[in-house]
Amino acid sequence: MSVKTKKYPNKKIIICNNFIDQEGNKTKRGSRDDFRSIRARHLLPMQKICNDKNDNALNEWIRNAMVFYDFCNYGLALNNLQKALSAAKKIYPLIFYYIRICEHIVSTPLTIEDISYEKYSEKYNKYPKWIRWIYPKPKNLMRCKWCGRYTDYIYPNVPTYGFMKGENSCTFCGRMYPMPSWLWDSPDGRAYSYFRGSFNGEEFYWEFEKDYDPKPKR
Repeated sequence: MSVKTKKYPNKKIIICNNFIDQEGNKTKRGSRDDFRSIRARHLLPMQKICNDKNDNALNEWIRNAMVFYDFCNYGLALNNLQKALSAAKKIYPLIFYYIRICEHIVSTPLTIEDISYEKYSEKYNKYPKWIRWIYPKPKNLMRCKWCGRYTDYIYPNVPTYGFMKGENSCTFCGRMYPMPSWLWDSPDGRAYSYFRGSFNGEEFYWEFEKDYDPKPKR
């Protein structure tokens, strides 16, 4: 199941299989050097827009969106992303994918099992600490960013080496890397995954090619 959206960027951005790193060196995407620098690099374009705007509220909305997104709180992440977009239209190419994921999950109905899990978790968290030991602790489940079902939380960086699909996949839809990640769902993160061939199946690559103009194609 692929993530759907009402619109894609009006003009596709060209993403080549190499880029110029922070030291001015030509670096291949999907490489070890790409992986080493991506954590610091993927935030730079967004930081530049925020600094140019010199808007404290914009900075706060982006920071909040990052935290809520990584904690799978799609509703609050979406609220902050929309506020950020209203304050800085130029930021759209950097955040449209986060918005799409959030809109998709917020609009996906919960199953009976998922509702039951939410209710039990909410009830358990309201118990005083001294009485919680009587009741089973809820599993650490989060909503898959692909299908919206509650599945085991798996840290997004757990590797699959491109073929160990079960190491980091949703229990229900089977798609790899089901947890949202501000890093890996960024333009640079998605480009790394695309040119490295990190995913099984064609959904990820189809969607990337709808959003961008990769050169060369995978």
